[in-house]
Amino acid sequence: MNEWAVILLMGLTTGVLSGVLGVGGGVVLVPMLVFFLGTEQHMAQGVSMLFIIPTALSGLDHLYKSKLVNLQSAMLISVGAIFGTLISANFVQYIPASDLKKLFGAFGGPGFKNALLFFDKQGFSPAWFWLSLACLGEFGGGLSLAAGFLTPLGAAGVFGAMLMATFKTNWVNGFFIQKGGFEYTLLILMVSIFFGLAGPGGYSLDALLGVNLPLLVFLGSALIAIVVVSVGILVSNSKPAAKTK
Repeated sequence: MNEWAVILLMGLTTGVLSGVLGVGGGVVLVPMLVFFLGTEQHMAQGVSMLFIIPTALSGLDHLYKSKLVNLQSAMLISVGAIFGTLISANFVQYIPASDLKKLFGAFGGPGFKNALLFFDKQGFSPAWFWLSLACLGEFGGGLSLAAGFLTPLGAAGVFGAMLMATFKTNWVNGFFIQKGGFEYTLLILMVSIFFGLAGPGGYSLDALLGVNLPLLVFLGSALIAIVVVSVGILVSNSKPAAKTK
């Protein structure tokens, strides 16, 4: 496919997801630029930040006319966001691109491309789908727990990622981590269950913002994670693992 067509398709996909989910397009666009076009990590982040401006303005116009924008809240959030962006934009340039790519890896963070090869060799099909779920659970869930924001969902994400790592990757190696066993992933899995059941503490964004998701959210999300992991294991086991050359 022509490179310009790929770029337009990526923009369309990111714009649709941003409009539907109300999220910054970078979470979708950066991995696509790095993986599909081979864009250098820092360059991909710069393109993503510039991309946000026209997409945000186009969506804001419609929402504002529909009276769905709270200007006071938006302005207060923007003050904090501007300072946060300035700090992170200056800090991130000192982080090696190889380390930044690890944010899109899984089960050890080898980087998106290498992680795709790993998932494919494990029998996951399509590999990009299962790797994306792993990134969402491991990285997204980890950030959620670290910030104490939407804690039950973050706990369920980490639970799902560690459940897959435990039973698909590490179980065959026994318990102890020195031999590649499931000791560490099981520990994180148990910690995620604890936070899912106990909920966020007083020093969390959930407490600060008054977010109080019921226990049922974690239980339901964890059940969905169990089903997804079970399907993933069945799919990967039914496909012959790729041979390493």
